[in-house]
Amino acid sequence: PGRVTMVSARANNPGYWEGNIALSVSWATCASTNAASIANGDGFSDLFTSLTYSVSLRTSPDGSYLFTPQNMWAKTHATLFYPFEQSQLAFAVVYAQNQAGLTTEAVSNPIQFDNTAPEVLGLFLDNGYITTRRAVNISASWFASDPETQIQSCAVSLGVFPGDSASGFVLLKGTTDVFYNVVFRNVTIESGKEYMVTVSCDNYANASTIVYSASLLCDQTAPLVGVVTDGVYTSMDSQYQYVNASLSVGWNYFSDPESNITSIEVGASSSPTAADDIAAYVSVGAFSNSYLIPNLSLRDGTTYYAILRFTNVAGLSTVVHSTGIT
Repeated sequence: PGRVTMVSARANNPGYWEGNIALSVSWATCASTNAASIANGDGFSDLFTSLTYSVSLRTSPDGSYLFTPQNMWAKTHATLFYPFEQSQLAFAVVYAQNQAGLTTEAVSNPIQFDNTAPEVLGLFLDNGYITTRRAVNISASWFASDPETQIQSCAVSLGVFPGDSASGFVLLKGTTDVFYNVVFRNVTIESGKEYMVTVSCDNYANASTIVYSASLLCDQTAPLVGVVTDGVYTSMDSQYQYVNASLSVGWNYFSDPESNITSIEVGASSSPTAADDIAAYVSVGAFSNSYLIPNLSLRDGTTYYAILRFTNVAGLSTVVHSTGIT
């Protein structure tokens, strides 16, 4: 019999297989009975008699059998069942035998069993919040790994919900461990909408892993102004106090519907438009609603103003003065 040029394990993706029982094997046959065609390896054929086929697996191209060769009724393909182990390497072997008992074999490329999807770690955006509607560049990075059958490709997209592929592309790789860094350029995003990057990585066994980034929010508005009260009673706004060593201030109903308030700072000023010239800003966290400014030397008959600065996650701030207390 003539020698076939190649045995393919799983069409469209030779060399890899996902699953633990089934393996598709195919081979070529040559209808010609021309000796030159057979010698050129166009496919299994014989000048004089018909052929029968059997298929098995080996541990190496010329190694031992994983099981006894099985006779096949089909002349061009077969499905083998074998309890592969993770990362196990095998070679499909096809035997063609003519009626005289003469045999020719052909061996496939290596087949590596892989029943695990790629691992995708550390999907990170360098922009957590964006404060402009102008076109911006958005960067994303991640690490993908597949020790058995390597990373075939990673598809990445940017959209307003997970999986939206309005802006995306495919990166092709062929290595076991890959660090990716991509930039979506000149992206115009809308205020108040949350955007996500979606990454889908495939290995050569066609197993996929999909991960989503943290949300990316366009926040163009500073925190919304609430109510500020002078004095020790936060439920009412006092006009006068008798102590000259401190100022008390309370606040309520400040909010930020888009990116939340992450910082509140309190100081004291000498006018309703001045900066913190009497007492410098002090951070009081993000959840408090009152503060006593200590260590002051206030003058009798002079009006003083508490000054508060609220900052959201996007870094936008709102500065508010109290009505003043004397």
